[in-house]
Amino acid sequence: LARAEASLTAAEAIRGEIATSLWIRGMIEWLKGDNATAIVHLINATLSDPKNQNAFNILGTIYQGQREYSAAIEAFQRAVEIRESTMDYFNLLTALEAAAEDTRLEETAQLAIPIFDLDLQRKPEDQNAALLRAFVQFWAGRREEAMRVADLLFNRDDLSGHALHNLGCLYDALGKPKLYITLLRRAMEHGYRELEQTRNYAFTTIDAECQREFELLIEELEQIVTRESVRIVDHGVPVSVITTTA
Repeated sequence: LARAEASLTAAEAIRGEIATSLWIRGMIEWLKGDNATAIVHLINATLSDPKNQNAFNILGTIYQGQREYSAAIEAFQRAVEIRESTMDYFNLLTALEAAAEDTRLEETAQLAIPIFDLDLQRKPEDQNAALLRAFVQFWAGRREEAMRVADLLFNRDDLSGHALHNLGCLYDALGKPKLYITLLRRAMEHGYRELEQTRNYAFTTIDAECQREFELLIEELEQIVTRESVRIVDHGVPVSVITTTA
């Protein structure tokens, strides 16, 4: 981040502040944890270039992280209006779901399905694309289709840790929380290490037994992350390292 910031400052010394430099600076500030400053830069980027899709997406992500769902939805909607891509639609749909705007969620998902269908046609072997499409089908009210895709993916042995966790979330939404537990365990075995994201997970389908198993898995995940965040080097000096996931 320090190198990126230095390079950006050098570029602005030549060109001055432009929409691109503003959204990059906003992204840097966001990654540094300064959301307030990031929002200022990103809003200025959108004012300078109302078609700056990247700035709208980062703005939406920040607002959603702060649970300002109306602002997040507005930002993601602007991004979709600029470019109808799977990423833009999925961002908007997750914000609508978080805001419990069920009617608009279903309507938007129905609009998004052709975009996800086309993406899957281009890369039919991409299991992550198939999983995202299944979520959109679920949100569009096509539960049986979503379930069929989920069941096909469940039997595959080539999904990443993140994909396995997301598949578990889909099963939970489809009313099968026990399969979320099964898939979380498999995700951890495949390198899934998103502790904070998982710790804050709220079951769609309430199940006391699953909640207890979930808490035990969170404890296990905490131990794994702690163990992997430190490695022993020469003379036994512990050095922090970045843990990557599959």
